[in-house]
Amino acid sequence: MEDRFYSKLMDRIAYAEQHLSAERESNVNNETFARHKIRITSSRTANVTFLKSGGKFVLLFFYWQPAMNEFVYMIPSDADCLGLQHFLRDKLALENENFKTWESGLRS
Repeated sequence: MEDRFYSKLMDRIAYAEQHLSAERESNVNNETFARHKIRITSSRTANVTFLKSGGKFVLLFFYWQPAMNEFVYMIPSDADCLGLQHFLRDKLALENENFKTWESGLRS
């Protein structure tokens, strides 16, 4: 990950930490969150694990949003992950078709 993106990612992680507070309305158990691990997954994405005071972990997905010129994050549900798996399958199939079209053009 380029330095300019890494710096913006770290800023956004700090922002997320502030919003994962025990006082947050949707935090019904008043749990606190401690950053546990950052895993850079591509030049524009990262997975960040937080340990909750109740002993469980939560995983946030950070991705670069060019139109906003910043990272945004989400806590993907199982349904989100399943949808992304299907997206990846479809994208790979489409790229395979694109390659076949390109390759056949080289032979002409």
